[in-house]
Amino acid sequence: MSGGTGPLGAVAGAIGTVHEHIRWWLGEPGPVLAPVVARLTTDTCGKSLRAGLVLLFAGEQRSTDQAATAGALVELIHAGSLYHDDVIDNASHRRGSPSANAEFGAPMAITCGDFLLARASLAAASLGGEVARWSAETVTELCRGQSEEMASTGDTARTAAQYWSAVDGKTASLMALACRLGAWCAPHLDQEPSRAALSGLRFGSAFQLVDDLLDLCGPATELGRVPGSDLSQQVFTLPVILGLAADPGLLGELPAQPAAAAAEVASRLSGTGVLDAVRSEVAELLDSSLDVLTGLAVHAEMVSLADWLLGRADRALGAACERR
Repeated sequence: MSGGTGPLGAVAGAIGTVHEHIRWWLGEPGPVLAPVVARLTTDTCGKSLRAGLVLLFAGEQRSTDQAATAGALVELIHAGSLYHDDVIDNASHRRGSPSANAEFGAPMAITCGDFLLARASLAAASLGGEVARWSAETVTELCRGQSEEMASTGDTARTAAQYWSAVDGKTASLMALACRLGAWCAPHLDQEPSRAALSGLRFGSAFQLVDDLLDLCGPATELGRVPGSDLSQQVFTLPVILGLAADPGLLGELPAQPAAAAAEVASRLSGTGVLDAVRSEVAELLDSSLDVLTGLAVHAEMVSLADWLLGRADRALGAACERR
């Protein structure tokens, strides 16, 4: 994602500058936290999708220190939340490597997540009070969404409305912040921050739905991890919610191994119309995200990103069809 090709190819060089700013904002975490924090920089800061959104919306200002700091800010928030998520999920791996909690223990991973969120707060403060407020509101939304998801764990009666409320908080809110900050960096381009944030919120919802589809259907190469983590944690996402409405016995007699359980559920859903309905929901969200940007300079670049995301959804459906 951070290379010269792909949906973020237009901002690849500027993403490298964001990575430099991330390393600077990490500062000196001390000898105990340093090896835990180092995972963030040695991982090339992950996919940097959220930083990429900042830079896309920043337009001609994407090479400024202001835009790079904003990109670092959203990536630090994202990384801090992932350290916490892996503890909540008891995840053993992240992006193909042992998770921080698996390698260093849950207490250290939680502390590192707190450290990253604190450094993100410092980066936000350096950009002014308005940015600091937006960032604090976003972290608040992350906590709300994650807490709602945790409260619904194991609940086969979870509704689509409950699912979307959690998604808006735990995933889409940070995408919205990234787009808002990018537009804020380029006010002369009329990339209105409020419109940018709404576009980012809808794109973020689509992104999470595709991730949930991939966690159920695979392929693992597209997902970046072994599918089945949601089912293993009894987090019932929209494909399962819709599937249960059509067939209350959908989750009966599943294999114990998470990936095998996910493959079996995907196989049961394939041909029912549920997966196609989810794919249609992704497309509608992406269209809505783009409609908000009509007339803005960033529209064309976001079309490319939307096409990439819809392609991921199609590959998930293709993997499900292969199992039928």
